[in-house]
Amino acid sequence: MVKIVISDVTPAELAAVTDALAAAGREHHVVQIVWNQDEAAALLAELKQTQVRFLRLLVEWDGVLTADALREGGETLRGSTGPITKAIARLAGRGEIRGGLPAVFDSVYDPNNRAFQKVRAYRTDAATLAAFRAAFDQIDG
Repeated sequence: MVKIVISDVTPAELAAVTDALAAAGREHHVVQIVWNQDEAAALLAELKQTQVRFLRLLVEWDGVLTADALREGGETLRGSTGPITKAIARLAGRGEIRGGLPAVFDSVYDPNNRAFQKVRAYRTDAATLAAFRAAFDQIDG
């Protein structure tokens, strides 16, 4: 049996791939990997306070945090997101979390502006939000 892994695709890309496999008569299975509470807690323990605060705000805002709200609260976007991605790679490399986990959040830009622009918001999906909310509840006691 051939095993092909396709990762980091948008829902539209996933639909196109599965439609093509179905049209070709190929048997396939879609497995979605999601964050769990322990993995979220491991990431939070790996991060500096700036990144933990960013993720806490994302959870407090129910998964959609506008950049304006972040800036108005005196927070900076500088240095908040890159270290999270690097920490995920470190943890996966050490085997402390599973490889292939989706990004914790996505940056939202103006879809009508193709030029360089500032981030408008950050968002996370419901499953990731639930894992990080539970991890913060665990940490906060």
